[in-house]
Amino acid sequence: MKLIFKSIFFLFLLNFSFGKIQAQSRTKVNFGADWEFKREETPAQDWEKITIPHTARLEKLVVIKQFQGTSWYQKKFKTNISKDQKAFIYFEGVMQEADVWINDKKVTNHKGGYLPFTVDVTSYLNANNENTIKVKVNNEDNPNFLPGKPLKDLDFNYYGGIYRNVYFITTSKLHITDAVNANKKASGGIYANFNNISKTEALGTVQVHLKNEFESDKTASLKFILTDNSGKKLEFRSENFTVKPNSDHTLTQKISVKNPKLWSVHNPNLYKLEVQIISNNKVVDSYSEKIGIRKSEIKADGYYLNDQKMYINGTNEHQEYPYLGYALSDEAQYRDAVKIKNAGFDFVRMSHYPHAEAFLNACDELGILVMNSLTGWQFFGGEEFQKSAYQDIRDMARRDRNHPSIIFGKRR
Repeated sequence: MKLIFKSIFFLFLLNFSFGKIQAQSRTKVNFGADWEFKREETPAQDWEKITIPHTARLEKLVVIKQFQGTSWYQKKFKTNISKDQKAFIYFEGVMQEADVWINDKKVTNHKGGYLPFTVDVTSYLNANNENTIKVKVNNEDNPNFLPGKPLKDLDFNYYGGIYRNVYFITTSKLHITDAVNANKKASGGIYANFNNISKTEALGTVQVHLKNEFESDKTASLKFILTDNSGKKLEFRSENFTVKPNSDHTLTQKISVKNPKLWSVHNPNLYKLEVQIISNNKVVDSYSEKIGIRKSEIKADGYYLNDQKMYINGTNEHQEYPYLGYALSDEAQYRDAVKIKNAGFDFVRMSHYPHAEAFLNACDELGILVMNSLTGWQFFGGEEFQKSAYQDIRDMARRDRNHPSIIFGKRR
């Protein structure tokens, strides 16, 4: 009897393994706990235990002389990745120049405080699983990148610190890229675009950029799962394709949605878009985000959303809080958006820089139209500044292109 039971159990496991596609390998974990911090201006200061988001110095309610200088952050951590995996640390925002070391090896320098950057730490991790990350952060005036204009001449502050979320991400070596980190023209990450929209059907495409960092060819397909807010799913599957070793691949999938639930300020319907990489009957990577289907047009006589003319009633938003400066939680970002909506506004102008991802997500969920903004205010610098400005435009577009709430942008 026991032998029969074991045989049945084995057949059940076998059927389960081959009948279903196995789970994905991507993880994304908040990396904000257990950091240490000190300011360079006080070298005798002991390391202070802090949590990110973090501001370099708590300021007075009325800011008279805001801190500008160099700060240091460090964190000890353990991670255990396999030979088939990649490891990344994703910074949502560091104000405003950051140098990053992993285990005392310089990994990157990033300039600009309002847009994210990703650090590939795979090759820097210790085999014994004991690791240290150090981040040098400086928020002094710098005319070579945005905003460029000295703080004393600006009408807003840029507070120092690792003031937005940090995440530790692991993926397969065959993975969907981050759109900003890929830095690839008209590509990178996932881009959903519906260019033919009516009440009865929405036609569009989803473009996916992936990378194979294995030393051999990898054959795979992509599965697209679109889920509306009632749980109804649409699924699409690509043909098989092969990606050569240490190279990338871009695939565009056509998508048709019958009777789409359109996104609007009164009914901010969102879809969850999940894209899976399937190789050898396994989901080796999976990436998802919320998107909206809407038709946005500016005509000679005004603004139209889903073919309906709108009178836009809007306000202005800075991401600055008393004492904390820019170091807001996602909940505080959501609270700001709720207060804007409850005050009767259906539009918000970002001043004067790209705002936190959490705030834009809240605008998507609550139905608030957004004017996005490139960093800066009435300043135009030299050649290096101009190069930086173009890169900021690219990074902002790649980070924010799937938000239905964003209808246009501005540059001061």
